[in-house]
Amino acid sequence: MPVDWATLKAAEAARRKAADPEARAVLNALINKILNPYSPSGDVVVVRARLRGRRLTVVAVVKGRRKTYTFVV
Repeated sequence: MPVDWATLKAAEAARRKAADPEARAVLNALINKILNPYSPSGDVVVVRARLRGRRLTVVAVVKGRRKTYTFVV
């Protein structure tokens, strides 16, 4: 399965800038999902991620609730 390098680099850059621990957990889950898509999910499950320009939008299930996060890289 090919790795989406642009999304991976954007997620790593956003993780370096993120101050909120929940946002960091979402970005960590996204990076893990990109690098190892068949590993079991933890507390945070990434549903979808989209990179458009400099905006990274991640839809994830955190603590049983579906949330949308937007990061500007």
